[in-house]
Amino acid sequence: MGLMFAMAAHCEGGLFCKYKKRLVGSLEGRCELAKKRHGPIESRLDSAQPRRFFAILPAAGKSLRMRPRHKLLLPWPSSASRRRVIDYVLETWLRSQVSRVVIVVREDDHDLREACQLYPVDVVTAEAPPHMKDTIAAGLRYVAAHFLPTPADFWVVAPADMPTLQSDLINAVLEAAESDRCLVPRFSSSDLKPGAIPKRGHPVVFPWSLAEQVHQLSDQQGIDHLLDTNLICWLDRPSSERPVDIDTPQEYERLLRKSQTPEI
Repeated sequence: MGLMFAMAAHCEGGLFCKYKKRLVGSLEGRCELAKKRHGPIESRLDSAQPRRFFAILPAAGKSLRMRPRHKLLLPWPSSASRRRVIDYVLETWLRSQVSRVVIVVREDDHDLREACQLYPVDVVTAEAPPHMKDTIAAGLRYVAAHFLPTPADFWVVAPADMPTLQSDLINAVLEAAESDRCLVPRFSSSDLKPGAIPKRGHPVVFPWSLAEQVHQLSDQQGIDHLLDTNLICWLDRPSSERPVDIDTPQEYERLLRKSQTPEI
């Protein structure tokens, strides 16, 4: 693996905190606030912006271990909630400082697509991508075609099934991003044993210059191959911030019990 740098950073709040205070009321009210923050879906970003961050959220998997339930449409943060996992995930990204949120769903996943279209995000459909890298590639092609990214821009990846992901963590990785290398958060606790390796996680930031490498990956290579063959830097964060994804009904029930997030 390439040269590694240890880094630590934190988010000072600022615009995020002010925006969060306004994010109250009904679903429609939250969407209207997000539209004011991000602009209409058809708009193009300000060309004077020094660097842009495009969030790519892969959500085209079939979640075979969760069948017959659709994990992104499960209630959250309680089993009695009218809100769903995807609502929390998209609202978290919209509260962050990313420039655009692109979520990639299967072409035949009509329920999820309709749920995503309630928000000011870019919904991209793909025909049952075989691997997550193919889903991400579809999102990158959409960004390239619609926003004409430059070498100053970045793409940010995290699975869409992480309802515990927080906006302050997203903002922290954006702030620490460097144009010539990938940035990966790693999470450690105070009781980590000497010599133990902290767990790495999401979201991961890539310079836009690496987007082409995704399209060149072989069938045996995943997105992690980019981290193995390019410079990366680490962003150290406490283990309490590590987002957890939902893969099985047992994991979902465990996260429900652990969640202390109040309803808005």
